[in-house]
Amino acid sequence: MRATRESTGCVDRVGLRPGAYGAISADGVLHLVTWRRSESFTEGAVWKLAVLRRLAAGPAEPADLAAEAPQHDVAGFVGLLGDRGWLTVTTWSEGRALYTVRPELAPPAAPPGFDGAELVLSRFALMRRAEGLVIESPMAWARVEVHDAEVASFCGALAHAASSGPHGEVGRRVLHDLRRAGLAVPAGDPEPRARLWQPHELWFHHRTRSTVPDLGYRRDLTTPTPQEAALPWRAGVRLARPDLDRLRRHDPPLAQVMEARRSIRAHDDSAPVTAGQLGELLHRCARVRQATGPGGARHTSRPYPSGGAVYELEVYPVIRLAAGLEPGLYRYDPHDHRLDHVGGPGPEFVRLLHQAARATGSAGPPQVLLVLAARFDRLMARYQDIPYSLILKHAGVLLQTLHLAATAMGLGSCVLGAGEGAAFAAATGLDPTVEGSVGELVLGSLPGAGR
Repeated sequence: MRATRESTGCVDRVGLRPGAYGAISADGVLHLVTWRRSESFTEGAVWKLAVLRRLAAGPAEPADLAAEAPQHDVAGFVGLLGDRGWLTVTTWSEGRALYTVRPELAPPAAPPGFDGAELVLSRFALMRRAEGLVIESPMAWARVEVHDAEVASFCGALAHAASSGPHGEVGRRVLHDLRRAGLAVPAGDPEPRARLWQPHELWFHHRTRSTVPDLGYRRDLTTPTPQEAALPWRAGVRLARPDLDRLRRHDPPLAQVMEARRSIRAHDDSAPVTAGQLGELLHRCARVRQATGPGGARHTSRPYPSGGAVYELEVYPVIRLAAGLEPGLYRYDPHDHRLDHVGGPGPEFVRLLHQAARATGSAGPPQVLLVLAARFDRLMARYQDIPYSLILKHAGVLLQTLHLAATAMGLGSCVLGAGEGAAFAAATGLDPTVEGSVGELVLGSLPGAGR
């Protein structure tokens, strides 16, 4: 790449990375810690702590830090901190802040530097707006926060390799720091360590497992969960409640059910699933057993586990054929154990069923499709970095619960790997960023049930 302008010189200003704390223990050892790593210094604890306090007070030029401990090797200590990922480094030129390198992890033992090779951005690199432009990657140990428009343009151009190297100190510094952070790679580098990963999958895995703080945007967890507006759908069918004592006495053992579980994709339309069976399945798996909190809706207990007891999942039966029920789209009310009528058969209703048939490879649509939808705000108002990951885990737990209960009841069911999110939004009229589908299961009678 070619730099966009010449620079007469660059100056670095360093500061202690956010979330790092230093303290001297009773045995005289200086400990530098963050929420995920620590390092100890057994010599010079007092003067080193003074340097750390100056670094924590705000960015400074390395030469200015020498005044904190003039008789000691401050430059060497600051260099060591930088090499080990304890410092943020902001590069300035001609009185303007250009960019900041902000560590998120400890750097590798020998992070790669810029050797003049042609570089491009890593295919996992993401550029997004925060306070400014942020460049980050799940493959990188540091992110770069760009403050200067010309540097931002230069970084964006690194999506394509154009020349053997940049001209000008600024361009060389940018390339060096992007390469060292792991955000830029040599042109043609297949990044073999992660060759099987798609960028969005590796990002999702990284963010929901690492729970990296300081992402530039933080959810406001002090705001209460929004009160849910009354849904416009009319109450439909009150479902029969099964005799739980009888089920406890006569249900097959769990081990038997688990061994008998199969994905049943074809059903017997001559003897379809009934309203009573659907009601029993939903009562077994999804009803509210107990509610606490304002209006009895803030925290609930249900037959499957859910983080924070907020239970963000809703069940929407899409019924094509079920004895005792009209075809249409319904929402299960887990408090009153009833089906609220959302809408009758229509184009989106058909799309949902046909997508389910394609997903299972069946010749025809299922008798019943159970769509799991998530009220995202219920978890997002409680958790910081992991709510969507939790939602998918909860969906898996509920799908398995439904699958096993259907097996115990002698019904055929199959969990789907994909669904029609746009069709569900159109059929319900719900804003998919507020409540959207996250899982599906087809349900029906076993083949040969009518014989």
